[in-house]
Amino acid sequence: MKKSDVISTGKVSSKNLKTAMRCGECLHFKTKQHQDKGDLCKNEGVVAAGIAPPCFTPNYTEIVQSSDALVQFSTMLQELGPKQRRILASVMMAKPGKLPMGKKIYFLASGKDYLSNYLAGWVVGYTSTREIVVFGDPDKHQRGNPFISFFKDESSVFTVKEFKAKKAKLIEKNRVEDPDQPLKKMRKIVPIEYEPPTVDTDWRRVKGSVEHRSRKKRKESDEIIIQSK
Repeated sequence: MKKSDVISTGKVSSKNLKTAMRCGECLHFKTKQHQDKGDLCKNEGVVAAGIAPPCFTPNYTEIVQSSDALVQFSTMLQELGPKQRRILASVMMAKPGKLPMGKKIYFLASGKDYLSNYLAGWVVGYTSTREIVVFGDPDKHQRGNPFISFFKDESSVFTVKEFKAKKAKLIEKNRVEDPDQPLKKMRKIVPIEYEPPTVDTDWRRVKGSVEHRSRKKRKESDEIIIQSK
């Protein structure tokens, strides 16, 4: 597709411009010549930023760098259903936040500001209102039963580096175990070596800030939402 074609096509709405595939992301742009073309598209005056036409073929080499990576990537995709693939595509195209997917964070789960009341989790993304979505790390007995939390902004959570400093301050102020209702008993734990448990592994200890999707007794398949205040 040439520059003039991109300008005149009129087939892509302004709403979809950000997610539309580009010619520069096509296999035929600089990797393999299209059968109906005389040369690579980049050599025929095609603009890399142009909206891709129907002859578009994804440039697989951009996401798969080795056979091992290909097997891992394809295995993951094969395990996803149509709905999950659409959601994955949406996640990949979402506006990035300050905290990238997979980043470990810490937060005050309940009670007062004591080391014993902190939990950890991993960022999965942001909501449309820019709340941070955090997943717990399922232990070997909880695989497939994710725990999810929402935080209004980055000031509600601590990165690994920030929490290291926060933990040192709490220890210095002797705010290790909450005397009223500790989320985690600390008596036999060396504070400086303490690592807060993840959301899911200590869900039974979280009080006051846990919202069950059902008011019935929790089942293995139930999901727990911890909503930040």
